[in-house]
Amino acid sequence: MLILVCFLLYQYSVPRSFNTVYENRRFFDSDGEFIVRQFNTGSTFTHNDHLLYHVTARFLHQYPHLLGLGTNPVRIHLFLSSLFGALAVGLVYAATLRLTVDRLRSLAVALLCAVSAGWWFFSATIDTYMPCLFFCLLSLALALRTLTHQSPLLHAGLGATMGVAFLLRTDSF
Repeated sequence: MLILVCFLLYQYSVPRSFNTVYENRRFFDSDGEFIVRQFNTGSTFTHNDHLLYHVTARFLHQYPHLLGLGTNPVRIHLFLSSLFGALAVGLVYAATLRLTVDRLRSLAVALLCAVSAGWWFFSATIDTYMPCLFFCLLSLALALRTLTHQSPLLHAGLGATMGVAFLLRTDSF
C-alpha cells in the first residue's frame, strides 16, 4: 500500500508539462526537458553516465504494449522515476523493519525519505537518480544481509545489484 500511495503521489504531484519546459532546467536543475528533447531526436545515449536508464526508456518506447505506457516519452520517463522512487520507499521500509523490528519507526523513516525534497522531486519529475538509488539501496541491504548470512546466492545478488546501479548512473553509484 505504501508503494502504491507513493507512486500515485509522485505521478500526479507535478504537472507532466514541467518536464518539457527548458527554463526548468536552469531554475530547478531538472534534466527532464533535456532527456525528453534528446529522446525525441532519436538519441538513446544522451549521457555516458546513465547508459542503462536510456536503454530501458528506449526499450519501453519500442514495445509500448508491455506496460501500456504508449510511446509518449514524458509518460515513459516519468513512469521510471515514479516507479523506482516508490519502490525505493518500500525498500527503505522493509530494510528498516528488518533492522529495528518496529513497524511504526520503519514507516516513519520511509515516509521521511518519501517526502524529503530531493526524493520527492526526483521521483515526481524526469531524472535518472531514482532508478539508481533503488539499486544502491538494494545493494546496501544485501551487503548488510551478507554480514550475517554467507551465501553464494546473496553475493551474486549483491554483485548484480551493484552492477545495475553502476550502469544506471555511474557518477552516483
